Amino acid sequence: MIVALTCIGGGVEIGDGAYLGIGCSIRNQIRIGEKAFIGMGAVVVKDVDPGVTVIGNPARPMKR
Repeated sequence: MIVALTCIGGGVEIGDGAYLGIGCSIRNQIRIGEKAFIGMGAVVVKDVDPGVTVIGNPARPMKR
């Protein structure tokens, strides 16, 4: 699901069931894995593995 104000730069690959939060930005040539969760306002500059939640600027995996 891609929600409002998401900025996707160029050739981004988004896996099934991935969630891109409000206002997040994704750099060109990034892969977002299946069921990954991109937090609100996150700036993604590296690939995100399947099922991982990333937050922040730059986006980093959330610790549990």
